[in-house]
Amino acid sequence: MPFRVTDSASSARLTSQIATARQRVSSAQEQLASGKRINRPSDDPVGTDTVIRLRTTQAELGKFVNNAAGVKEGLQIADDTLNQYQEVMDRARALLTRAASDTIVIEAREPIALELDGIATRLHQLLNTKNGDNYVFGGARINAAPFDSNGVLNATATTDVSIQVEPEGTLVETGVRAETFVSDSTGTILDALKTASAAIRGTGNATADRTTVRATLDRLKDFSTLANAARTSLGERMNHLDE
Repeated sequence: MPFRVTDSASSARLTSQIATARQRVSSAQEQLASGKRINRPSDDPVGTDTVIRLRTTQAELGKFVNNAAGVKEGLQIADDTLNQYQEVMDRARALLTRAASDTIVIEAREPIALELDGIATRLHQLLNTKNGDNYVFGGARINAAPFDSNGVLNATATTDVSIQVEPEGTLVETGVRAETFVSDSTGTILDALKTASAAIRGTGNATADRTTVRATLDRLKDFSTLANAARTSLGERMNHLDE
């Protein structure tokens, strides 16, 4: 049967439509002002969940980026220090080559020994280089230098430190331990230089002293090979971080 729409019903419907239109306009203005389609969870519950997941992923990626940057800085410092280490080693080999000569005069031995002593001191400093609060070549040691004040290698067991730099869980070692390139079966590079310095000054047995100097020269070549291997490893890791 026919029915009659009252003025009050029409007014209520119109008022509702106006309110809805105003809400849409307000929402559009808010989106324009903020540059965001979703400003509160009620705007789009499903979209809000997606945004939260994306923000979580973004935060995780930001952490990986920071990790990678920090590791690369440490690796670069280690590489620069090893470069200086090798330059000093080159000078040590030149001095030992001269000292091993059969024609070296007694007067020339003391200056060579003195310079070797200085080289040992310089290598000691380089091997104890720090990056912030951490020793570049200290590995997992906490507040302990690779070498003590007497040039003795720290006996505390240590391991490499690794950090995650990719979402897949890839770990990258943050440095290189001194033990991997400064020691062999008979001692450390600092021990070798001290022994050679004493032999150059003379122990009373010229033949034995010459043998010691030449043996030390061979050991320095081996130490340089180890340092080159360490630098190669550092370079590979820095390339990986760049990628």
